[in-house]
Amino acid sequence: MTIKLIDDKFDYELYNQKAPHPFQSWEYGEALKQLDHRVIRFGEFKRNELNKVYQIIIRKIPYSKHEFGYIPQSFFPSEQLVKFLLKNNLTKKLAFIKIIPYVEKKDKTSKSIRNLLKAPDNLQPNFTIKINLGQSEQTLWESLKKNTRYSIKTAKKRGVYVKKLNNQKGFETFIQILFETSKRKKFYPHNKHYHQVVFNCFKNNIINIFIAYYRKTPIAVCEVFKFNKGLHLFYSGMKENYKKYNGSSLLIWEIIKFGLKNKRDYFDFGGAVPLNDKKHPWYSLTKFKLSFGGRLTELSYDFDLVINKAGYTKFKNINLEIKKIMRILSEKN
Repeated sequence: MTIKLIDDKFDYELYNQKAPHPFQSWEYGEALKQLDHRVIRFGEFKRNELNKVYQIIIRKIPYSKHEFGYIPQSFFPSEQLVKFLLKNNLTKKLAFIKIIPYVEKKDKTSKSIRNLLKAPDNLQPNFTIKINLGQSEQTLWESLKKNTRYSIKTAKKRGVYVKKLNNQKGFETFIQILFETSKRKKFYPHNKHYHQVVFNCFKNNIINIFIAYYRKTPIAVCEVFKFNKGLHLFYSGMKENYKKYNGSSLLIWEIIKFGLKNKRDYFDFGGAVPLNDKKHPWYSLTKFKLSFGGRLTELSYDFDLVINKAGYTKFKNINLEIKKIMRILSEKN
């Protein structure tokens, strides 16, 4: 196996075929470049054939001279790749590289590798819900909870319908409802500029915006990425005053049917929590997602590849202070 740098002239379609998640896609890297991030791509080659890809995002550690790398939703790195990253001129000056494998926690590839540490915490939710789309529509319908099937039928009877709107008008509707929801639920998505750049880079073949309407009023939205074998839900929102029309239930069911039509293997429903964590703000959302017949899946924890111990310690200390501030602010609110 050989590790090589992948430059900007590389065949991006071939690259995408080997990427395990939209966050590792060529388009996402190009979007981040437009947002003034440095992006480095490496590939693992077997007999000169590309086998796996790794996209590293370079970020500045706040209040520090150090930088760190971030590899979101990728493969678990091989020992050979770790050695390469420690010695390569483009990465050896980083404080550390944070690696988030897009693999289940029980995956046996998550073995111990020298210099690779379990991260103190996870940047992304380490639980998700996956729906197997290798089934018939009827089977999937029957796997829904009884109340969910009722909600979908009720939404249709009340005149709710769903449209896929992959243009600027659809984006503006999506972003408006997303920000309304985030303000109400007190979560903080990226700003509009970030979402616009990502939408512009992805919209031709990967990104899809689904909108549920009651009459002509948009009442619920989802941003879904169709990438390789999967369908991935990233962001969603709903108008609180229209909750009784069950637009979200119909919206998700139409997305599942979209995945079937496009012959995806699975639908990744996104962040969730264990059902025994009833005090978590995502508990109700998790129950809603599970009502569509998916499986609660625990993903691998994050790993930190430490390159500069002083810089890594600085990052951990700053991260701890930020958490303290956020906790104090949340308690005041």
